[in-house]
Amino acid sequence: MHLTPLGFHVASRHADVTSILRDKRFGKDFAGRMSRRFGPQILDEPVYRSMSYWMLQLDPPDHGRLRGLVVRAFTARRIEDMRPRIQEIVDGIIDRIEDRGRMDLIADFAFRLPVILICDMLGIPEDDRQVFFISSRGSGRLLDLAPLTPAEIAEQNGFSLAIADYFHRLFELRRRKPGDDLTSKLVQAEQDGDKLTNEELTANIILLFGAGHETTVNLTWGGLGQGVRFSSA
Repeated sequence: MHLTPLGFHVASRHADVTSILRDKRFGKDFAGRMSRRFGPQILDEPVYRSMSYWMLQLDPPDHGRLRGLVVRAFTARRIEDMRPRIQEIVDGIIDRIEDRGRMDLIADFAFRLPVILICDMLGIPEDDRQVFFISSRGSGRLLDLAPLTPAEIAEQNGFSLAIADYFHRLFELRRRKPGDDLTSKLVQAEQDGDKLTNEELTANIILLFGAGHETTVNLTWGGLGQGVRFSSA
């Protein structure tokens, strides 16, 4: 076991890691962990208060309740039906930059693809998407071990509040007029009479952006390198 300069322990042996992951005495304890590290006032920050509702940060039974409700909106058929739209988005991105003869793989392709797709899934109109392109750029910092600076926290708070306001209005619209989008499915999801609150809905949609965006960008970067060149021929 290694005690890091940041004050937490790191387990490196397979047997130790397996034992810890299976031991119910260990858990996320997001609120307690953040309070011990930064003080209880940290949870007054809108961005961290929202993170406390992420199912990624919750222990059972709350984790299982949220996960059970959210996965009802992700059926295998629904995922497979997205394939033609994904191909259409990819083709459209390449068409936009083809005349240049080159592209920045991250900025022009990997960054745009997941944001467009997730907005499509959620039923977010194209005119409303700019804030999601901007906020997705810094979302990965929320999970870094290095703490955010006061300026970064203020910036993330602004995005968090703006997105929460947007989605609360969208939730009310979808409750009155449900569609075939993921937002409608999440609003309608119910298990044993239990539904997601607006705070839980918003937080886990933000988590969806982080999980779907950061992983796609990093996988594309790691798999294909810093850039690609192509010829229209």
